[in-house]
Amino acid sequence: MRAAPLALLLVSALSIAGDVMGDTEMRRSETLENRTASIVYPIECDAAANDVHVRISARVAAGQIAWTLVDPRGQPRLTGAGTAGRLEGDSGSLAPIEGRWTLEVGVQNFTGNFRVEATAR
Repeated sequence: MRAAPLALLLVSALSIAGDVMGDTEMRRSETLENRTASIVYPIECDAAANDVHVRISARVAAGQIAWTLVDPRGQPRLTGAGTAGRLEGDSGSLAPIEGRWTLEVGVQNFTGNFRVEATAR
């Protein structure tokens, strides 16, 4: 019976350690049909982060998709666009800048899906 409280304490300690160390992790998937929209994904980066890494992959059946990763200073760090097939963008490891990064994804008459993964560690 003592194992359960110990396990709970360990999970709580790991959760707190992740918050203190400033890890941010985001994963999102979207499936859209004949859609026009602009979607913004915020990515928080604090002073303890060592790098920022963003990946996007898309399968486009129709229409178009475009994306831009913007750092907290307003500078574009990754851009991509396409109209057919499978597309991918990968920022690689970027030097961290504290603040809110944004990944802006625009779709026009888009049918397909895309997945976004971002980390600030």
